[in-house]
Amino acid sequence: MQSQKFIVPDYYDDFKCKGGECRNSCCTGWGIAVSLKEYFKLLGLECSEILRREIDGGLRLAEERNEEHYAMITPRFDGNCPMRMKNGYCRLQSECGEKALPMICRYYPRSPRLTGNAECCCSNSCEKVIEMLIEKKNIITFKESFLSFEFPLYDIKNIPEFYNETRKRCIEIMSLDYGNAVDKIYSVGEFLKKAEEHTFSPTAALFHCEKTDEEKRLIISARLVKWFSDENESFALYGTTALNNINYGGDIKESVKIYNRRKTSVVNRFKDIDLNLSNIIINNMFYEKFPFTDKGESFKGEFFALCAMYMTLKYLIIGCLNENSDKTAFVDLLASAFRLIEHTSFYRNAAILLNENGITSIENAEEIL
Repeated sequence: MQSQKFIVPDYYDDFKCKGGECRNSCCTGWGIAVSLKEYFKLLGLECSEILRREIDGGLRLAEERNEEHYAMITPRFDGNCPMRMKNGYCRLQSECGEKALPMICRYYPRSPRLTGNAECCCSNSCEKVIEMLIEKKNIITFKESFLSFEFPLYDIKNIPEFYNETRKRCIEIMSLDYGNAVDKIYSVGEFLKKAEEHTFSPTAALFHCEKTDEEKRLIISARLVKWFSDENESFALYGTTALNNINYGGDIKESVKIYNRRKTSVVNRFKDIDLNLSNIIINNMFYEKFPFTDKGESFKGEFFALCAMYMTLKYLIIGCLNENSDKTAFVDLLASAFRLIEHTSFYRNAAILLNENGITSIENAEEIL
């Protein structure tokens, strides 16, 4: 295992798993892919009788197997990993040590890669990462840090033209110390429109989003939340609440009034919400390699997905939180939303949904931000 220099977010070295204290544990709600090597290592592991029953009961061969994705550790009936103990800790790690864990469990929420640059980011689907981001009083920055990982990292040679420059400029725009999150997102779109023509401005420029159609924005935001709620049971816990609280399906003018009243209440309660969302979006952009997210989208499609993410988050926050909500509720909502956003086909589906609702150009995306 050899250390090398990675670009990481400024909070990276301070990250520490909350273990049994985590409310939105990564040991709950999803299966864990294991490699061929890890599968046979778990089968041959010397351990207690109870851990052996949990391992054997939870391991299932993948339907389409390869060396890297050979089997799954499937959740038990209550959604928890079969090896999760009542205190929230992992029996496998407690008995056999950290090195017995599958690599996904060992390194989540970290995501190292060597595409373009050696980088490592943490996923917004982790409760602790969200907590660290909303505690920040300034825009997230990046630094270099020496890291090591006990699995092969493949250097992808055939990266797109202007890969590093385009990604850097998008993050620079979102990191401007003036302007609000909406203006910055819109400015990312204006930049990407030029980037598709390979014409780069010398500095990060801010454009003001001035043509928002409140009714259209609310209608499309609600449709996004409704569609993803219908597709994802855990997301629906928040999505359905937001839809009900903002009068989904009722008179749109009344819904706009309700939305704006709730927005005022939430902004008064969480005064740094624009900074919070800017940092959360920047972290997601770095994590997803935006606008090269491997989802097969054009720059326009990537921008639409970014807009949809922001619209979805705002709708959920305003629909679910109020003047009595605390930071815990804020964190739990965001961590839950990013389980959908960062670990499903959200980007691809969101871009399609915006197209189906008449958003076909970067210019008319201004109407819904």
